[in-house]
Amino acid sequence: MSKPSPIAAAMFAQEAHNKELFRYPNVVATATGFRQSRGKFTDEVVVQVHVLRKFAAADLPDGGVLPKELASLEGERVRVDVIDVGFVQLTQDTTRYRPVQGGCSIGSLTSVNAGTLGGWVVDNTDDQIVFITNNHVLTSSANRTVIPADARIVQPGQLDGGTTASDVIGSSKRIVGIATSTSTATAPSTAVDVGIGTITVDRNDQVLGIGPAVYETGTAALGLNVQKRGRTTQLTTNGRITAINTTIVVNYGTTASPVYASIGGTGNAYTISSTDGNAFILRGDSGSLIFSQTRGTLASTFPVVGLQFAGGGTPFGSTCYACNIDAAMNAINVTTLCNGAVRALLRGIGGTSTLAAASSTDAVDKKVRDLKKLRDKVLGGTPFGGAVAKLIQGKAPELSYVIHDDEHAFALAMRAMGPWMEANTTREMMARTVDQESVEAFGALLDRLAEKAPHMATELQLFKGGLAHAHGKTLASLIESAAPATESSKA
Repeated sequence: MSKPSPIAAAMFAQEAHNKELFRYPNVVATATGFRQSRGKFTDEVVVQVHVLRKFAAADLPDGGVLPKELASLEGERVRVDVIDVGFVQLTQDTTRYRPVQGGCSIGSLTSVNAGTLGGWVVDNTDDQIVFITNNHVLTSSANRTVIPADARIVQPGQLDGGTTASDVIGSSKRIVGIATSTSTATAPSTAVDVGIGTITVDRNDQVLGIGPAVYETGTAALGLNVQKRGRTTQLTTNGRITAINTTIVVNYGTTASPVYASIGGTGNAYTISSTDGNAFILRGDSGSLIFSQTRGTLASTFPVVGLQFAGGGTPFGSTCYACNIDAAMNAINVTTLCNGAVRALLRGIGGTSTLAAASSTDAVDKKVRDLKKLRDKVLGGTPFGGAVAKLIQGKAPELSYVIHDDEHAFALAMRAMGPWMEANTTREMMARTVDQESVEAFGALLDRLAEKAPHMATELQLFKGGLAHAHGKTLASLIESAAPATESSKA
C-alpha cells in the first residue's frame, strides 16, 4: 500500500484523536494545517491544536500537556503544533447602502448589534434571490435555534444606527439551527453557521470592493490566498488558508453568560491566518463571504470559498474561521445566481410546455448541468459557438442580473429559449432548425439586454447581426458558422 499524503495522514490523525484533544485545558479548535515556527507558517503539514493561551509545562495540571505527535495511517506519526489564538468569540458588529450590496452592515431589529450581509444566492425551494450571512447575525444570543418573532432585518444594523422602518431591507428567512450548552465539554455539534434572508428593497449583485457574488464557488485549499469585505474591516486581502478540516468550540453567548457550540467537522470549516500580522477580520465582519484572490472561470468574478463566522488570534482577528461555502450552501439549500437564473427559466418554460412533465428539482438541475456541458465542451470549440461561450463566461453576472431582475427580459428569455429547452437531449437540441420566430425572439431579447446593460450594447448588437442569417439552419450548423465580427475586425 502506498504511503498516505501528508494531508491525508494529518486529517486521519486529527479525526481519530479529536475527542481526546478537546479534553485538554484551553483547547478551542483542532485542524489540519501548516506548522507555525517563530510566528511564520512553514510547509510542514501537522495537526494544529488552537488554545486560549500557551502555558509552560510546569504550569499545567497533571495530564495537561498535549502530545507532541499522534498516530496515523500505516504506522505514520504526525506532529502536533500548539497555536495560541486567544479567546475565540463571534465577530459581531456604517454606511447606509441603497441599492443594498454585499459586504455591508446588517442586523436584526430584535437586538442592538451588527454583522455583515455576505452576498446573494438563490433559494432552491422557490427560486427567490436571498442574501446569505451567519445564523448568529439573524438570531439572538438567547436562542440560536429559531428566528426571532420579529424577523425584520435593517441595513445598517441597529448598532450602526439602523432602527427605523425606512432602514428595513427584508426579513430572516431560514437558518441552520445551532444548539448550545453552558460547558465546552458538552458543546453540541453543528456543521456550519449560516442563514438567509429576503430582500425587499433595491439591490445589486456586487460585493463592495470585490465584485459580483455568488456566481461561482471554489475549493478552500491549504495555502490559498483569500480576501473578504466585511462591515468592520471592510476590504482585507491579507488572508491565507493555513488549516482545513477545522473543528472549533465557539462562545455563542456573551462574555458574562457564555454558551458554547462546536462548529465544523469533516470538510465543513477551515482556518485563515493573517499574512502580515494585522487583523483579517474584526467584530462585525461575521457573515462576510471569503473569496479566492485568483479569478475563476467567469472572467469578471472571484470564486467564493467560504463564509466567515468567528475569530481569534493575537492581535484579535489575525486568525479567523470560515465555513466551506459549498457546505454552507448545501446545508441551507441554496445555489449560485447563475444556476438560479437558468433554473428559473427552465421552470418558467416547464410551466407551459412538455418540461412540465419533468419539472422536479432533479430534472431541472440535470438540464442545468447539460447546458454547462454544452457551453464548455461544444460551443467553445466552434467559431460562432465559441463567441457565445466567451460572452457567457465574460458577462454572466451582468446577463444573469438583468434576467433575474427585469420581468420583460425574463419573459423574452423564456420565449426565445423555450423551443430549445424542451429538447430531451443535447443532440436533439442541436438538430432543431432555427425558424424565423426564434430569430425574432432572440433579437428582441438581445435588444432588451442591451437596453438594460448599455455597456454591453455594442457586443450584443454584433450577435444580433449574426442571427440575421440563422433562419433555416440547425443549431449545430449555426454554431459552426463564422463568429460575429468584433469592432477591431471590422475596422
